[in-house]
Amino acid sequence: MNKIWGKLNSSHWPIFVIGNFNALINLLLPLVLVRIFDPEEMGLYKIFFLYVGLIPFFTMTAGILTSVYYWVGDKVNFPKLSSAIWQLIFTFSLAAVLPIFLILLFLLKDQNLSYLDIALITFSSLLAAPSAIYGEYTMASGRSVRSLILGTSFEVIKVTGFIFIAYQYRDIKFVFYFFSLMMLGSFILMNTLAYQEGAFNFKREKKDWKKALDYSFPISLSAALVMIIEKADQLILATFLSTTDYAFYTLGCLVVPTILILESSIQKKLIPNLSSLYQKQEIQSMQRILKEAIEGIAFLTIPSIFGLILYSDVIIEILYTKEYLEASFFLKVFALNYFMYLIPHDSLLRSTGQTKILLKINIVFATLSLLIILICAYLSTATITLGVSIVLKLGYRAYLLNKSCAITGIHFVSLYASRKILSYMIFSFVLSTACWFGNRFFENQTLAFLINGGLFALIYLLTLKKFLRPAHRI
Repeated sequence: MNKIWGKLNSSHWPIFVIGNFNALINLLLPLVLVRIFDPEEMGLYKIFFLYVGLIPFFTMTAGILTSVYYWVGDKVNFPKLSSAIWQLIFTFSLAAVLPIFLILLFLLKDQNLSYLDIALITFSSLLAAPSAIYGEYTMASGRSVRSLILGTSFEVIKVTGFIFIAYQYRDIKFVFYFFSLMMLGSFILMNTLAYQEGAFNFKREKKDWKKALDYSFPISLSAALVMIIEKADQLILATFLSTTDYAFYTLGCLVVPTILILESSIQKKLIPNLSSLYQKQEIQSMQRILKEAIEGIAFLTIPSIFGLILYSDVIIEILYTKEYLEASFFLKVFALNYFMYLIPHDSLLRSTGQTKILLKINIVFATLSLLIILICAYLSTATITLGVSIVLKLGYRAYLLNKSCAITGIHFVSLYASRKILSYMIFSFVLSTACWFGNRFFENQTLAFLINGGLFALIYLLTLKKFLRPAHRI
């Protein structure tokens, strides 16, 4: 039994499977909410949770949070550094309360949000990192299953609570109130467990703070800059589009749980492994596991991109009803965004501690992204702005990976299993073309999606799994 438990804790697959479950139950939220609230209210919902998700990055706490994966490799100093990380997150979150509230008052003055709503955004977002640190701590310490159980419990309660509150009160504001109470409960529970386990204490050691900040501050600032690169279009368009149009845009930028969670789960196991190998100067082994990670992500990502483009109208109608069909064209364009997950842009720099280089590159690209997307949003359409945003993100990731390879001595081209990835591309294209012709024989395109799309997935998985088994053992 202990052997099985150990295998589960050491593999990325439990993270992938449970992460997909969490993402899928979260996918229920918009399916239900769009059938209760109108597009204007959904626009408010999207704006509320956009800021809740981004503020931890701008307060630097999100970057400090993820630094636990780096320090876990230092077995001697990890207990002290873990406590320092906890203390820094608490301190930064508390110090940001008033500034964040005032900034939000200014940015959201034209939205239908009250002072209480803005206070709830501030409150919830600043509790996010202090609530999440215990989950990241247990994950980094090799107790993946415990971390996943806690995280999944939170997600199940959140989703069921949102659905119940939405049906009961038919007012989007009550969803905001419930979420804020959940964040408070999570904060209390997680930090009680952490304190009892000895994961942190209240004794401040200046040298540990300094050591933790020397590594994590560039990471934190870089994380904030990456969020600007990743979300610049949504941040800027929120001021240019009406609330209703903003709902169409953001719902069209559909997050596919399988792709996102696969990439995230591999990354969480990849960085500690790369860090350990780099300390031993095993460059060939680093190159091998990076190559396996890229191929493993490509196996599911490439056919998903083709499927999203081919069936965007049907997907939007099934998920959000015909009232939101305007979002389908945004989905066709946004599907190309998933190519960026084939580029493990910052894994090498983060695992080798090259955070200052990462910071400099992120400053340049974040500035460029803001300026270029602001110009596009002002002069052109939301669709063109989205396309430009995708090009910028792909360029950023490619440049960063090339720079990382030059520093570590890894060959850029050798990271890509070219024959396999090309096979995924060709086979996905052939199957998509067959589905496109096959769709013409169906009057009901939803039925065509279910039958032809199902055959696409089945044939793809069975054929390529047999002949081109992806190397995904990270």
